Amino acid sequence: MVNSVKFNYNNKNTISGGIFREILFYITLIVIFVRRYSILILSEDSPVLSIMPKLFYLSAVLLLIIFLLKKNYNKFEIIFLAISGVLYVLTKEGSILFIALLASAISGIEDSKVTKIYMIITAVFVIACMIFSCFYPELTQAGAASYRLVDNQYVLRDTFGFGNPNTMYIVALPILTGYIFLRYDSYNWIDRIVLFATTIFIYIITMSRTGFMTMIFGLFFVEILKFCEKTSKKTLKKIILEVSKFTPLILTAISVLIAKIFASNVLFNKMLSSRPKFWNKYISENGSLFTLFGNKFDASIKSTFPLDSSYIYIVAVMGLIALVLFVVIYYFGIDIFVKENNYKYIAIAMIFLIYSFAENIIFEVAFNFTIIILIKHLIDIDKNRFSIKDLLSRR
Repeated sequence: MVNSVKFNYNNKNTISGGIFREILFYITLIVIFVRRYSILILSEDSPVLSIMPKLFYLSAVLLLIIFLLKKNYNKFEIIFLAISGVLYVLTKEGSILFIALLASAISGIEDSKVTKIYMIITAVFVIACMIFSCFYPELTQAGAASYRLVDNQYVLRDTFGFGNPNTMYIVALPILTGYIFLRYDSYNWIDRIVLFATTIFIYIITMSRTGFMTMIFGLFFVEILKFCEKTSKKTLKKIILEVSKFTPLILTAISVLIAKIFASNVLFNKMLSSRPKFWNKYISENGSLFTLFGNKFDASIKSTFPLDSSYIYIVAVMGLIALVLFVVIYYFGIDIFVKENNYKYIAIAMIFLIYSFAENIIFEVAFNFTIIILIKHLIDIDKNRFSIKDLLSRR
């Protein structure tokens, strides 16, 4: 089984920086959360939003400091960071670069610890946002009412203080996924009741249909993995686990096909809250499907047509190079977990992959901690480490 690496301060081969790097990681994570949740909750005309770009660069600088304090690296780490940097320069999308730096930053920190930190910080920020919206609604997006047509009547959808009813599922996802990760080995019917009840409760309040469906599919896949652990049907088990490696590619293909074929289909648009129609705007009407480094869309298109799909986002905005990198990273990451029978890692990765079908969150580091852990394991495979000084001396 793939074990998390723990800090050992008495070992001269320990990754440098130790406790200081870990503290810096926590500080950086808080900065990232402050920026992301401010964008989620504050009204669009809030003057506070003007400092959000500064927080982006502050978190980037902190991550670079953590990276340099590490001092010892391997080839995969350097190559992945270099590719991420190039993609940032060419696409102006810094999400993959942040993921690369965060994955490097948590090398040496237990996966369970990273998961707990994400759960705690998420819970604190969610509660703080709810309280803030309650007392200062005029400063937030909570005042924007949202309705759903039910039995020919418009019914008000609660947002839990956020601007969009769908947001509650997104911010709850790290907590629910973290709960599954920590409880997986002892996963029982009480855990199932807690998770399904929470999912249903959020749906009753927000009426977020796609969030509910994708979360249910994610929980259903956890049951499939539990079945794989116990079944004696090796062929079926192998097929399920092999398919899981190709999930990013499969869901990308499905998303593109839906956008291309069912953009005008009433049933699909009703079921997916107009997503097929909006997806089509990005890969057909206002952009091209096949570009190396993505299309450029002006602000009016982005505001008029919400891009609620991680897979369409990667294809349309980031391009084929990013898509290939994304598919390859997930394939080899899940392959590690499959070979080691590490099902809880597969479970949390798959939940985010499934949920990302209907929301653009796969590269959102304030939510998707699973991709950071997955890449960390890819980094930790290669034990041949070197310093920058070693690298320069070889030239």
